[in-house]
Amino acid sequence: MSQSKETGIYIHIPFCRSKCAYCNFNSASGLEDLIPTYVDALTKEIKSRAHQAGPREARSLYFGGGTPTILSGAELETILAAIFENFALGQDLEITIEANPEGLSLSYLNDLIRLGFNRLSLGAQSFDDDFLHLLWRRHSAEEVERAVGMATRAGFGNINLDLILSSPLGGGKNNEMTLKRAISLKPSHISAYMLEIHKGTPLFDMVSSSSFKPLEEEIQAETYLSSIETLIAAGFNQYELSNFAKEGLESIHNMIYWRGGNYYGFGAGAHSFLGGRRIKNIEDPRSYVEVALVSGAAADSFEELSRRDGLCERIMLGLRLTEGLDLIKLEEEFSTEEIDQIILRAQIFVDMGLMTRGERLRLTPSGMLVSNDILARLIPD
Repeated sequence: MSQSKETGIYIHIPFCRSKCAYCNFNSASGLEDLIPTYVDALTKEIKSRAHQAGPREARSLYFGGGTPTILSGAELETILAAIFENFALGQDLEITIEANPEGLSLSYLNDLIRLGFNRLSLGAQSFDDDFLHLLWRRHSAEEVERAVGMATRAGFGNINLDLILSSPLGGGKNNEMTLKRAISLKPSHISAYMLEIHKGTPLFDMVSSSSFKPLEEEIQAETYLSSIETLIAAGFNQYELSNFAKEGLESIHNMIYWRGGNYYGFGAGAHSFLGGRRIKNIEDPRSYVEVALVSGAAADSFEELSRRDGLCERIMLGLRLTEGLDLIKLEEEFSTEEIDQIILRAQIFVDMGLMTRGERLRLTPSGMLVSNDILARLIPD
C-alpha cells in the first residue's frame, strides 16, 4: 500500500554520551564499548538484507539516533561502504547525519563532507541555557552558534536545527528569543516541536513530583501559531506540522515517510516499511549485535498492513503535510464509499475552520493544534 515509489534508508546509532530528561528514543549512554561490534553487526545486516526482495534504489540515507557523531569517521565510512556496495543510490542522494552541538570539531565536520554527508541536523533544542539545563542537555546556546559556524565553513549548505519551543521559563517569552536566534544563524531547515512528556522518562517524574511545570496549553498554542507566522515571514515554507524549510530544501527522507514511501531501517530498534509490510528490529543494542552478527538479520516483528490499516495510515500521514491528503489519488486505491465517508466526517472540521476541502483535505494552522483529535474522528469504523 505504498503511495510513493521512492525509497529511503535509515541507520540507527543508539549511543549517547548521556540521556536527556525528555528522551524516549531507543538510545543509551555507557555503551561505548559496544560501538566496534555494533558497526560490524550493522554492516552484516545491510549486506544480508540487501539480498532479500525489495527496492534497491534509494533517494535518501539518514543516520539518526542516539548521537551518530559519537562514531569516528572511519566507523561511519565502514557503514557507508556497505550501503554503497549493496544499494543503488541516485546522483541527488540526500545523506543526513544527526549531531549534537557539543564535541563537534571542524576537522570532524570536514571528514563528514569528505564521506559524502550533505545535510546536518543539529539538536539545538533551545537558545535558553537555563532551559537546556532543565532538559539535561550537554551544550550551551553559544556551542550551537559555534557548531553552525564550523559546519558552514566545512561546506554544509543544508543545515537543520531541531528546536523545542515550549520552554516555561520567562512566561514563554524565551521561546520567541530561541526562534529568532535560530533564524539569525541562517539554517536551511528548522524543525520546531512542542515539548512532549513521555511516561518512563526523567521529565515525566519531574512533572509528577511538581519539580517541573510545563508551559500552559493555551500559551503553547499561541507559541505554535506565532512560530508559524515568524518562520514564514523569515522565508521558510511550512511543509509539515513541525517542519519548515527554505525553498527546495525540504527533508527528502522525511517526505518519503510522510508520502507513504518505502524505507529500510538498519540497526537496533529500527523500523522498515517495504511494500505494505512493517518490520521492526530487536531493540536492545547488545541483543541486536548478538543476533545480527550471527544471522545478518535482527527482525523482532513483522506486520502486514490490512486494507483498513493502509487507509488509516494514508490519512494520518497525508494530513501531517501542509499539501494535505489527495482525495483523487486516494480514490484510485480505495473505494468511493470509503472516501465519501472520510469527506462526510471531515465536513464538521471544515465548518469549524480547522480544515479546508477541495481536491485535497488540509488542516488549517488552528487544525494543526488539535490534529490528533481530528485524525481520531476521521478514521473509518
